[in-house]
Amino acid sequence: MLVGNDKRQQRTLHWAKSRDRWHRRAAAVALIRAARLKQSFVQIRRVTEALLVDEDDMVQKGPGWLLREAAKFDPKSTVAYLLKIRARAPRLVLRTACETLPPHQKGLILGHSISRSARSHTAGKIQ
Repeated sequence: MLVGNDKRQQRTLHWAKSRDRWHRRAAAVALIRAARLKQSFVQIRRVTEALLVDEDDMVQKGPGWLLREAAKFDPKSTVAYLLKIRARAPRLVLRTACETLPPHQKGLILGHSISRSARSHTAGKIQ
């Protein structure tokens, strides 16, 4: 019902501000079909921005899922956006959004600059 209908998509911003956690989560989830059709990235960003400050983990899973689907069909825009928000986005949102990305992009977004084995090796020398 929302795909291709800008007026209906605008309602998702109202849902993102709801007191009800399920309405807030639905604000993101309702845009998944549009993300799969590589549409409405501006609205996807607006809703995600509105939900980044939400501390409810069930709500955080919504924008994470939405961004994961957007990354599958529009990786260029989505990865650029994830890099922009990574410092202020909840870890759950980022981890969920990165699930299907190639390891190098996932590492950039999640901040994995060195491998685990190299990190443990370095930690062993410090002690």
